[in-house]
Amino acid sequence: MPVMPKCCTWCEEGFSADKKFCGLCGRPTVDAECTDFEVRCDVLAELFIEYKDDERFTALFSYADLGLPLAYACANGIVAHTDRLAVFVNETWDALLEGLGETYDAGYENLADLLGEE
Repeated sequence: MPVMPKCCTWCEEGFSADKKFCGLCGRPTVDAECTDFEVRCDVLAELFIEYKDDERFTALFSYADLGLPLAYACANGIVAHTDRLAVFVNETWDALLEGLGETYDAGYENLADLLGEE
C-alpha cells in the first residue's frame, strides 16, 4: 500500500513525509489524499446554494462571505481559476472542515461524502 503524501490543504503542494510545515504558506501539513480543487469548489457551491438556512453553517456563511460565492462562480464556469481565487476557496474549505470537526482533508468526493450522508 503506498504511503499518503503530506499535503497542505491551504496551498495543495505535496511534501515528503518528514515535512511538518508547508514550505510555501507555513501552515502545518497533514496526512491526506486532499480533495481536488474542483471538488472543493463543487462542494462549497452546493453548500452555498442548498444549505443557506442550515443553522450548522451560520458561522461559515458569515465568515466566508466571499469564499462561498467565489467557489460557486468557479464551479459554474463564471470565473476562471486563479491563484488568488484558490486562496479564498482553500480558506473557506479549511473553515468548513474545522467547523465540522474534521482534523484533516481525507480526500472527499462530494458534499454528501463530507457530511457522512452517503
